[in-house]
Amino acid sequence: MWDTYIRGEKSKKIYDQLEAIKNGTYQYKKYSKYSDGYIDFLQDMQDKFKKLNFINDEKTLAKAVDEFNYVNITLPLQEIEKQIRNNKNRKKPRSG
Repeated sequence: MWDTYIRGEKSKKIYDQLEAIKNGTYQYKKYSKYSDGYIDFLQDMQDKFKKLNFINDEKTLAKAVDEFNYVNITLPLQEIEKQIRNNKNRKKPRSG
């Protein structure tokens, strides 16, 4: 639920590439990695999802929020970072 991607610790430039940012589903915010940041994050999640009528016998709302953030923030940012690394590696001249 609480990783560096969701805390906003990466460059804002890469967050701006996320579909969830582009379509307004998610807003970039950088949180402290300490308890005060986690409390702010939890409050923001509560505010974001307070109007959601969530009924699911298989998972809790907290688990659903965790999955939403992971699928919409963490995974896409990891993919963007991977593409950036691959592009940098292609540009490096090979010795030999």
